[in-house]
Amino acid sequence: MVSEKILKEVAKNIINVNLGVKEKDIVMISAGPNSLKFAEALAYEAAIIGAQPTITYGSDELSLKIYKDTDVKFLKNMPRLSDILSRVVDVSIIIDDTNPFVARLLPQDKIEIRRKVIKPIRIREENRERRKDLKKALIGYPTIEVAKAIGISYSSLDKIFWQAMRADYEKIYEFNKRLIRVLAKSK
Repeated sequence: MVSEKILKEVAKNIINVNLGVKEKDIVMISAGPNSLKFAEALAYEAAIIGAQPTITYGSDELSLKIYKDTDVKFLKNMPRLSDILSRVVDVSIIIDDTNPFVARLLPQDKIEIRRKVIKPIRIREENRERRKDLKKALIGYPTIEVAKAIGISYSSLDKIFWQAMRADYEKIYEFNKRLIRVLAKSK
């Protein structure tokens, strides 16, 4: 498990550097059962610079129950809250702590119905991203289930993930510039 110090460091970098969140930005952070602490760290960093964060929750287990038990006629309704949020959210951060063993059980026929219904929302968000009116980040998250699915130990996955999240991208960029110059001379 990652330390509070690292959580704060990574969250601060994502909010201030990677996404450039600003005062008064509406920041929606979507999290799951394993990533709530990370979502809280992101929300905190956004709040202390004057942004307006909120955390939403979802899980594959909840999605499975909903999709299995919800009548198709309800899935055909436009989700009004999603429609509103797609117009007003300035920054969307989705922390994906998917359980691949549960996700594969989701009824694809019902998911396809929902995909068709929300397509106008997705198109609106994509257009807002192109116009730079919406910033979006999808962040994976290490879980025991993902580690098992890819065949490594959870501690290894957790270590790899947090090391990657703490990488100094300016140093990597500078190194790559030098490497490109060296390779260009070798032609």
